[in-house]
Amino acid sequence: TAGTYAQSDVGTGIRITSATLGNDYFSAGNGTALTNYVLPTTASGNIGTITARTLTAALTGTEIRIYHGTNTATLTSGNYQLSGLVGTESITVAQTAGTYAQSDVGTGIRITSAALGNGNFSAGAGTLLTDYLLPTIAVGPVGTITAKPLTASLIGGPVSKTYDGTNVAVLTPINYQLGGLVGSQSITVTQTAGTYAKSDAGTLVDILAILGGGDFSGGPGTVLSNYLLPTSASGPIGTIQPLPPVPVGALITTRVVAPPPPPMTLSTGGTVFGLGQSTAFLPPPVVTVAAPAPAPAPAPTPSTPSASSPGPTAGGDQAAGGGQTSSGGSTTSSGGSETSVSADSSSSGGDKSADKGSSPSEGKTASGGTKTQNVRGGATAEDNAANARLVSKGETTNVHNYANDYLSALALGGKH
Repeated sequence: TAGTYAQSDVGTGIRITSATLGNDYFSAGNGTALTNYVLPTTASGNIGTITARTLTAALTGTEIRIYHGTNTATLTSGNYQLSGLVGTESITVAQTAGTYAQSDVGTGIRITSAALGNGNFSAGAGTLLTDYLLPTIAVGPVGTITAKPLTASLIGGPVSKTYDGTNVAVLTPINYQLGGLVGSQSITVTQTAGTYAKSDAGTLVDILAILGGGDFSGGPGTVLSNYLLPTSASGPIGTIQPLPPVPVGALITTRVVAPPPPPMTLSTGGTVFGLGQSTAFLPPPVVTVAAPAPAPAPAPTPSTPSASSPGPTAGGDQAAGGGQTSSGGSTTSSGGSETSVSADSSSSGGDKSADKGSSPSEGKTASGGTKTQNVRGGATAEDNAANARLVSKGETTNVHNYANDYLSALALGGKH
């Protein structure tokens, strides 16, 4: 039964030669004697056919890529494994195109190679491709798609606020820009909390937002797990506006609290516009100060007006009881009562009087010697009382207001 093909490769009509034939390989039929014949020692004929051997192919190893929204795979020859090769024969597959069974992130994803043609195979040493029925496809669960990293930055703005001593910023989704999204996919960032790099006023201030998984929502056709989401976003989009200047007059309506007072008068005991030398008033100011009881009216002092100066003597008026005379024309009695500052008034009967005017040095003396001193002059006790009633209502007036001037003095460090 043994014979030999004239060739080992695939073909038809191949000559085959039998193994050596001995007498033992012959048997005679009925009425036949083998000894009557010289038996042949070999036999041959072109009767051989060798067909191609079937090979199978599978994908092995791992094909890894980052998510990019498609299911295309890129294979190498190392991903192919052929089964059915004879002996040490070898064939290399050079098809690189393949298709993932899914486009989303995952592992162990089934990949199918593109169609394999004869041109995708190359035979190794001593190997004829025609001896094999080559596979037309290869399949295997070798695919891995990893999440695509995204970047985040803060844009637009400015994100602005007025200085409040904190570094808290409030953001909106339009302040976020994500880099790395595939195609028309979209992700919205919902984190509204941000932090200014500083709390002081300024422009182009860096803002930082810390992001977590719950701060993202995917748009149509977008799967968040396909992306490696950013953990923070920043950008120089902050503006902190300085506080606007507050006019001194505006403090009256917010800081001065005065109950309905008696006529507003001024006594010593506070440093207001340079009057007195004791401790200054502190806010919140409540400006209601009464004058001390009046001293007895002083006796009139005869004086002879000079031709060059029709007014009182150069030293001013001196009250009874040993009071002192100031060079500026104002006199204070030893009993502690206060006299008005008046450089132009003349004494008559112990009581001074002056018409209400607009000069800072003018004032008015009430009957009995008790005086009401204006803060800056130009208003009577009646005016001051009216002003006090307006202050208690948080209002201002065109007539000089004691509380307004007092606050002005505080704002200027106690000076006028």
